[in-house]
Amino acid sequence: ISPAFSAPRPSQASAADEAAYRKAVLSNSFGRSSRYGGLQEAREAAIQDFRAKYGQQFPTTFPQEPKTRPEYVPSSVTIRDQSAPVRYRTENGVGGYYYYDDSLKRWVLYDVLADSVMRDRYMYRYGYDPSGSTYITSGTSSNGDGMTIFWLLLILAAVVVIGWIVYRYSSSLKNPGTTGTRSEPPSTSSNSNPRPPRPITSKNEVGHWDHIQPGDHILLKDQQTLELLLEERHKDFTLGADLIVRRVQKIVERNHLLEWHLCELEGVPLRDAEEVWYLLVKKVDAAFDLRVMFVPADFQPGSRADLLDRGVRWLFQAPPDERHFQPGDLAFTAEIEQTLDDGRRIHYRLKPQGLLFGTLSESPQPQGLPAVQFAGILEYRAEEACENPELMILEIGGVVLSDFTGVRTEEQARAIEQAAARRSREGGVVMLQGANVGPQDVELISS
Repeated sequence: ISPAFSAPRPSQASAADEAAYRKAVLSNSFGRSSRYGGLQEAREAAIQDFRAKYGQQFPTTFPQEPKTRPEYVPSSVTIRDQSAPVRYRTENGVGGYYYYDDSLKRWVLYDVLADSVMRDRYMYRYGYDPSGSTYITSGTSSNGDGMTIFWLLLILAAVVVIGWIVYRYSSSLKNPGTTGTRSEPPSTSSNSNPRPPRPITSKNEVGHWDHIQPGDHILLKDQQTLELLLEERHKDFTLGADLIVRRVQKIVERNHLLEWHLCELEGVPLRDAEEVWYLLVKKVDAAFDLRVMFVPADFQPGSRADLLDRGVRWLFQAPPDERHFQPGDLAFTAEIEQTLDDGRRIHYRLKPQGLLFGTLSESPQPQGLPAVQFAGILEYRAEEACENPELMILEIGGVVLSDFTGVRTEEQARAIEQAAARRSREGGVVMLQGANVGPQDVELISS
């Protein structure tokens, strides 16, 4: 069976998104310890590992119909090219979500883990590669290509070594007074200037964006910024918007998979500019993204309790019992719908890495807060084309670093995270929206 859903991975993932996903897969406990000789064997092993660890998180039987349908239960499934609705009903005294199978002439209980498309969607979110290709032993091949490559590399290495020996021998004949080691060139002057402490890096290298500090200038020249300036008839709109970095929040994912550098900007040169603008640098090893983001004018950051009091229930999944729950019990939604000014509806879906946790440090450090705080990060991407396809939720608060002392397994860490989610957090929740820009669209001027 297959649900009436699109593919689980984002169709236009950026370089950093793809790198983050690959790194998360390889850092998963199953990915670190498991290597298989064939694709089918690897895929089945990954599915069994996912089922054993997380299968209980996707129940489809309920004593009473939930007030809100679980997001992992689709509205319909496709059986032998025919659509069948998935509905709540009671069969043989068991309440749950069923679909009717015409060939079997009976109602069948829907099973998420038996549904390949829906199961793959959640395997992606939990850091698995459901295709199995990541877990195949490197070099494994049924036609001997691996051995052929090995012998070619061995022969190439031998040729290089022999060529180096011949070169050394011929050089010693031409220059009998020299040694085989490279010497430093003589200094042209005892007063020559020393070399700079570090080379200037290209804007296309991640190192260029590593050390943004409060007081630095960020010059934005991306298309959307230029269009906003043009709409307000700025004379020098082609020069872009010159903004100043007010503060920098650096978030490091708990397993060091990736980093986010969130730079709050001030000096937005627009009339009635209510949004706070940010430059987000997302780093995954050598891959990186630059995003210009803002807090939407109709979203006011606050604690979970504040958001619920203001009726922002759409940001969270429904609790099992609407009458008895704490704000910290709620999980964030996997899909956010937004209606644009032109009436179009945009659907933001949670990216495959799902909810990530990290440590947050801030410059300048705010008074009265610890130097390092705990943060939860969720990233979403729009399925439809729009100006601002990137969306991010940042929650600061919850557990502290000491809670992770002695943690050795992912299961222990997840238990701590789940316990933290049940607390009433005093931290804040902020939503950011925006779009990726290229390095050519941003100038960094150090203060």
